[in-house]
Amino acid sequence: RDEVAGAVGTQYLPKNLTEDHAKVKRSMSLLGALFGLMDRLDLLVGALGTGIEPTGSQDPFALRRAGGVLVKLIRAFEISFDLSCVIGSAVKLYGDRLTKKEDLEQRLFKFLQERVSFELGVKPGTRSFEILQAVMRTSFENIADVFKRYEALNGMDEKVLTKAAKVIQRTANMLKGYGKTPGEPKQELLAEDQEKKLYELIRTSSRGVEEPLGKGDYEKATRVFADLFLKPVDDFFDQVLVNAEDAALRENRMALVAQINRLYTHGIADLSALSRIDEE
Repeated sequence: RDEVAGAVGTQYLPKNLTEDHAKVKRSMSLLGALFGLMDRLDLLVGALGTGIEPTGSQDPFALRRAGGVLVKLIRAFEISFDLSCVIGSAVKLYGDRLTKKEDLEQRLFKFLQERVSFELGVKPGTRSFEILQAVMRTSFENIADVFKRYEALNGMDEKVLTKAAKVIQRTANMLKGYGKTPGEPKQELLAEDQEKKLYELIRTSSRGVEEPLGKGDYEKATRVFADLFLKPVDDFFDQVLVNAEDAALRENRMALVAQINRLYTHGIADLSALSRIDEE
C-alpha cells in the first residue's frame, strides 16, 4: 500500500523536461514511472485521436510536455514494450469517443520521434541527428531500444561506423528502384566467383552479427558486420554485373544484395541515412 501511494505521489515527475534522465530515475520508483507513462500515453492517444495536436507555438493541453516526459521515463528506466500494441489497447478503451482514428499510430509515432530528438538534444544537420534517423528508420516500436541503439552507434568509432554505412549504402542504392522485394538467393544460380564467395560468407558468418544483435550488443554487431562485408561487397559490385540481362541471374543477385542489407538494417539501423560517407 505504501509503495502504491508513493508511486502515485511521484507519477507527475519530472518537474521539467531539462531534468537529466538519470536524476529522474533516482527521484521515483519504477511503479511511479509506469503510472506516469500510461497516464501520458492515454492523454496523447485521446488528444490526437480527437484531432487535438500542437500547432506552432500553440499547445494548450501541454502535449509536447506529456510526450517529452513519456520518452524521458522510458529512457530513465529502460522500459521496453511494444508501442503499437499499447496504442492499440488504448484505442480500444476509448472506443467510439475517438473521432480521428485514421493514421493515429503513424501520427503518434511521428510526434514521439520528435520528442526523442528533443530528449537527446540532437539537431538537424548533425551526424548525431542522422544516426538517430537511421535508427528510427529500422523500427520505433520499442523506444527504449531506440535509445540503446542510438547510444551504441553514436558513441562508437566513426571509422567502424563508416565502414558499415558504406556496405548499407551500396546495397541500398542497388535495391532502390528495383520494384519488388527480392526473395532468398539460390545457390544453384550463382555463376561468378565473387557472388559464390559472398553467398558462402553470408551462410557461414552471419551468426557473428546475429548473436551480438540478439543480445543487444549493437556496437559489436556493427563492428563484425563492417569487418566481414566491406571488402567482399566492394569486390562483388566491382566484378559482378548485378543487373544482368538474364532475369534469373539478376533476381538472384538482387536477393544476395538484399540479404546483406537486411542482416544489419532489420535490427539496428538503416545507415543509408548517413551523409558524407564517401568523404570518410
